[in-house]
Amino acid sequence: MSKISITLSICLTILLASCGINDSYKNCFCETNLLLKFNYNANTNYNVLSQYINSSILYIYDGELLIDSVTLDKDQLIFGTKLENLPKGKYKFITWGNVDERTRATSTRCLNEAKIETVSTSSDNTISSNDHLYYAYNEIEITDEVTTREAIQTKVIDFKSAHIDFLITVYSLRNLDVEVVFNNINPHYDFYSNPLKSISQSYYPKVKSSEVIENNHIQKLELSLLRFKDDNQITIDLKDASNGEYVTQQINLSQLMKENNITVEDKQEQLILIDFIIGNTVVDVTIEEWNEDTIIPEN
Repeated sequence: MSKISITLSICLTILLASCGINDSYKNCFCETNLLLKFNYNANTNYNVLSQYINSSILYIYDGELLIDSVTLDKDQLIFGTKLENLPKGKYKFITWGNVDERTRATSTRCLNEAKIETVSTSSDNTISSNDHLYYAYNEIEITDEVTTREAIQTKVIDFKSAHIDFLITVYSLRNLDVEVVFNNINPHYDFYSNPLKSISQSYYPKVKSSEVIENNHIQKLELSLLRFKDDNQITIDLKDASNGEYVTQQINLSQLMKENNITVEDKQEQLILIDFIIGNTVVDVTIEEWNEDTIIPEN
């Protein structure tokens, strides 16, 4: 089992922090052990974490003050992680899973200012997708009983999904090269996994495959968004990539979901399939939710 040790250099941490000084960390001589175990059930009753989460960043807060942050690899998530030298007290543990090149955590020194934001990985500064993020929030108290290396306190960190996936297929009977744009996307979450009021962004999902069959152009695109509600402001544009002209009128995602009895508020793992069939005069749109096959549990 992987083991990490957090040595709290509180004097330096607090001097650098902007939230203020917590007097309880003037003396940090302790041998407290905390064993963290991690769980994600997806849409099952079993822990299937290894199939979805490859790494995570754990942020530890005392009140609003960041005490430390730790990067955990997949083995540490699967087998558990032991944190040593954490003083007695009450803490808030914020864990973000699968933070990769499309995601940046900012203002993390103060919990009420910390946020997760989506960043561009393209040379033109456009955003194509979110990472497949997961989130966990726990309040953990280190008790008097756990004061020696022989005494270990165990806590379970339960992840939940922080994203919704889309698979988009465009069938152009006119052999058009089509650009798909998702508008009014919120790219920021606070550290309580709530969307922040911010300037909305447009996302430009990348084409994963493209082929022409008998003069019909078929494009497949993939997109991941931070979780949103059924009642949302997201719209979709289809444009002719050669000249930027709109292929059809703007599509309201919330209305499309409502008309097809689709909700994004009742499951962890969700993949929404949207098909656009572009004819000579009309564009047909279909939407459905993909149901996952049965997943073999880990334990």
